[in-house]
Amino acid sequence: MKRKLSFILMIITFFLTGCEINTTSSVIGDIPFEVVTTRSIENEAVLRWYERSRKEEGAFKFDDEEYTYILISAGERRTGGYSLNTMSITGDNKHLNVKAKLIEPLPSSMVVQVITYPSQLVRIEKDNREVVLKELIRERRQLGS
Repeated sequence: MKRKLSFILMIITFFLTGCEINTTSSVIGDIPFEVVTTRSIENEAVLRWYERSRKEEGAFKFDDEEYTYILISAGERRTGGYSLNTMSITGDNKHLNVKAKLIEPLPSSMVVQVITYPSQLVRIEKDNREVVLKELIRERRQLGS
């Protein structure tokens, strides 16, 4: 009886710990990404998520059936003249670490007075890890240079 019970517990333990199905990417290191525009996205759920998320500062993630979308956003700015570029995405065991650069206009720059939301949307192969904005480099530039 003890032998049978031990065997059953061993089988249950095997199934609970060893049979996880991971259908997502687990790349460690540099992860290739593609910059996408909202015009190129046909999935309405992705577009609604983008519109909600782009007004907040940070890194945001949305998974559809095929891709993981990552939005890097600088939040609301009171003028034009800003741009944001994703420099790299690297993966570790738990996170997708994003490094981005925010280009800001110099205080002496002539800029349009309008509310803007500098951001960049990229997509990668579907991935279940958490997105972290690891580094946001801020660089001031004179417009036109």
